Amino acid sequence: KNETIYQEEIPPAAAVPKLEAKPIAKSVAPQPTAMTDPFVGLAPSNIVQAIEAHHSSVHSRLHALTARASADSAAAQASLAEMNLPQALEACETDKKLSSRLVKAIEAAKECGDVSQLEALMCEANALETESLSVATVAAELLEVEADKDAAFVRENASLSLHGLKTSEVLMMCRSELQANRNQLAQAVNVTKTLNERLNIGLPDMSRLSPPMEELEAALPHLDGTPLEDEPCVPALQELMQKLDAVKVDSAAAVAAARCVQEEQQSGSSLAEELIDRGGDPAELLRERFEPFVAVESDYAERQQRRERVIEEVRVQHRLFEAAQRDASSFVERQEYLRALSHGAEELVALHAGLTEGRNFYKVILEQLRKRATIAAKIGEDREAERKELLSRSLAQQLQLEQQQQTPPPPPPPPPPPPSYQSVPTATVQPVATATAVRHPVHYSSANSSAHPAVAIATATATATATA
Repeated sequence: KNETIYQEEIPPAAAVPKLEAKPIAKSVAPQPTAMTDPFVGLAPSNIVQAIEAHHSSVHSRLHALTARASADSAAAQASLAEMNLPQALEACETDKKLSSRLVKAIEAAKECGDVSQLEALMCEANALETESLSVATVAAELLEVEADKDAAFVRENASLSLHGLKTSEVLMMCRSELQANRNQLAQAVNVTKTLNERLNIGLPDMSRLSPPMEELEAALPHLDGTPLEDEPCVPALQELMQKLDAVKVDSAAAVAAARCVQEEQQSGSSLAEELIDRGGDPAELLRERFEPFVAVESDYAERQQRRERVIEEVRVQHRLFEAAQRDASSFVERQEYLRALSHGAEELVALHAGLTEGRNFYKVILEQLRKRATIAAKIGEDREAERKELLSRSLAQQLQLEQQQQTPPPPPPPPPPPPSYQSVPTATVQPVATATAVRHPVHYSSANSSAHPAVAIATATATATATA
């Protein structure tokens, strides 16, 4: 067979019949499971820290922008209140009829609730604030205890350093994040205090909004005297007031849009996945994600400048309005009534928005502070074990060094052996018997040459040498 095996012709592949597919295992449909993928959302620690820092920075910027917008709006309302606007304009309008602007403001205020709901929001915000401050204090005390323990350890063991411990980096990060949270909390406390003061001041005006709209219009004092709507300054002031309302609405819409972007970036793991896919330094992508919030701040600053210019124009027209104002018996009462309704509606809407945001902020910051407190407690346990281990290793090394110093030096090595050419095999010297030749009469012949005396002596000498 070996002689003919290579002579058999191999058929082409097209001529070979196709093999029928056969299942080698029974197919089973996958069963649905309720378990979630434990690896979803996982990212390297540097990316997680960068994202947390980004979210914290965005939150701080938006929180500061919201507080600034609220303060600017309140300052604008205070400037208008000094000029008795817009109620002075509305007092010139049709008798027993509230202006459309005021009606919209009252309806928006009623949608937010009444004074009791504002007080409930304030109580909830105060409770969350108190708990947040308490948790922040606990976390700070835990970290302070670790700082005291580290200082005592270094004083007692000056030659040892704690910088190489595994928990050192985590401790530094926790301390930094806790300080950032406490700074945010301090800002929120000031904002809540301001809102509480505004709530107490505006409580009488906001309480006037409780009756239905028909009763509010019926309670409007009658208009006596000559209306002022024919004066040119009145429509000019009305137009300027509309511009101020537009600036206020646009500013609130821009801040709300920025908050939507913030929630979109915080929800899900798309930002982390994008950072992982891009690779490299995550700071570049996070700067791109931060640009919309910088743009919002820039736009708001521009709107605020426009608002200030409009208020200056309002002051000019208001001086003309005061010069043209006629004395009417009930004009002051009518103006004060409209002022109370307008101020109450504005304050109720603003306080509801501010307290709602404050409550939500306290919930977020409280969760973060609880996390910091838990990490601080875990750091304390782990760091205590690391300090003990470091001290134990140091003592073991010191003991080993002392043992090495107390051990006597080993004896010197023996001298080297002599060179090989001087060495002589030592042999046991035994007494050599003196060979004595015995003289016997012998007969000499050529056949027995060993019997010769000289041969006998040589034989005896060789025997003695061999014995030695």
